[in-house]
Amino acid sequence: MNTHKKSRKLGFLGAVLALSLSLLGMGTANADDAARPAVGNIDTNKTGSIIIHKYQAPNWTAEGHKNDGSALTAPEDAIPLKNVKFKIQKIEGLDLKKQADWKKLKGLKYENEKFVNDLGDVEGLSLSKSGDDVVTGDDGMVTHKGAVIGAYYVTETDSDNAVNSKDNTPVKVTKKVAPFIVTVPFPNPKAGENTKGWLYDVNVYPKNQVSKTTKVVSPQTPTVTVGSEVKWDVTAVIPETPESEPLKEYRFTDNLDEQLTYVPGTTTAPEVTLGDRPVESQNYTVNYVESTRTLTITFNNGYVKDTLSASDGKTLKISFYTKVVKVNGDKQIPNKGANIEFKNHNDVNWTKVPPETNPVAYFGNYTIKKVSEDGKTPLEKAGFKVYTALKPGTREVDTATVVKDDKDQEITFWSDDQGLVKIENLYYGSSEGDHKDYYVVETDTPAGFQDPTGFPDPDGNSTSGPTAKLPMKITISKDSGSADKVDKTVINIPFHEGDVPNLPLTGAQGKVLLTLAGLAVLAIAAGTAFKTRSRKN
Repeated sequence: MNTHKKSRKLGFLGAVLALSLSLLGMGTANADDAARPAVGNIDTNKTGSIIIHKYQAPNWTAEGHKNDGSALTAPEDAIPLKNVKFKIQKIEGLDLKKQADWKKLKGLKYENEKFVNDLGDVEGLSLSKSGDDVVTGDDGMVTHKGAVIGAYYVTETDSDNAVNSKDNTPVKVTKKVAPFIVTVPFPNPKAGENTKGWLYDVNVYPKNQVSKTTKVVSPQTPTVTVGSEVKWDVTAVIPETPESEPLKEYRFTDNLDEQLTYVPGTTTAPEVTLGDRPVESQNYTVNYVESTRTLTITFNNGYVKDTLSASDGKTLKISFYTKVVKVNGDKQIPNKGANIEFKNHNDVNWTKVPPETNPVAYFGNYTIKKVSEDGKTPLEKAGFKVYTALKPGTREVDTATVVKDDKDQEITFWSDDQGLVKIENLYYGSSEGDHKDYYVVETDTPAGFQDPTGFPDPDGNSTSGPTAKLPMKITISKDSGSADKVDKTVINIPFHEGDVPNLPLTGAQGKVLLTLAGLAVLAIAAGTAFKTRSRKN
């Protein structure tokens, strides 16, 4: 009896569980259906539009950038291009109001004056002879309105006048976008209920490959002051060009600032690399015109044809040296005249690609006040030398790094009658916010003052001047060396009384001698009197 009851209970629970699982399955199916928007019939009476968004080729492959016809949020570094022209032509003979013609679209492309798809030639299709010409605006966009149901062939026709909309500078489009086909409407299940899963206003994002150049002050620049050199690094990505328009000529030009001149020579000759390989000097020529301060590095035509044309996307790096001939009052030496220039196969004029930003070398000052041991009295004619480095692993200056002038002579900075030592025009970096450390040694001490004993703490203060073994560190920046403040005070200790021979005190030694002589006379007189008295007795 109990066995039968248990069987009935288990059977009932099994039925309930089966029903529950069945309902759960129905719930899951319904949830899936709800997550997948319904796609309905195309509204064949509706017209749409093709919205072209033109950008310089950024990476749009991140999540959220899908080519599904919807409007996308551009990456922060995306650069819209204006003045790019397109032609939009309807594909005749393709009726997208018919289901059969939709099947012709897979793999459809236009080649050799005819349409082909994954199955081969597609008969009966042609391009509309009229078409519409459109041009991108300041935001890189243009909208082709009134597009009836159908497929459209879009061609980029002219990008010679393309402009970077962010800074209004011309750009060289090195590879036009390949023609593409847009259907109106475009299938997108997320388009919404109002359009039943079809997009009638279709957004497209054809991207251009453009040539880019960068120029910076090299991190390895040996720059110190007037007379020293600045090393510049220029990099350019070899443009991707169509096979029908290979590179024909390629060169680098730079119109140097008035504060610079070019440094020729074997030790400071340009250094050129393509990718990770050096380019031998026989593949280019270097020319400098002093009257215009124009440097030109021209690559031989054979090298351009055989190597550069086959190096799409590789980075070309040119490093060269200039000499600082002076530093103006703003303490900045810009380089604004650099360009990568090239001609493609059919070009007559040079295409110039300036750097995205113009590099600047920054210089600064430093002021030392030389005083006596009271910390106030200024001392004139104290001499200092500046060094750029210490000997490895020591506190001692590397004497080979002493700062020199444009005649290769060591510079001594002297204190004036106010005790001020003005160290001027030392390089501190390629950004206004940079800073650079130098090391100072007192080489000439004013007469009457003791030799310096050094700075035990290079960053701190001392009761004596800096030495070669214990120099003082100074930091050059945009804030150092200002006219209204002293950056560091350096003390000298004078010689004291004990450091020189004692001076005679007027009459003192004579009085001592006279006193001794008087005492001697008295002693003799006393002795004589005593002897006389003894004889009488």
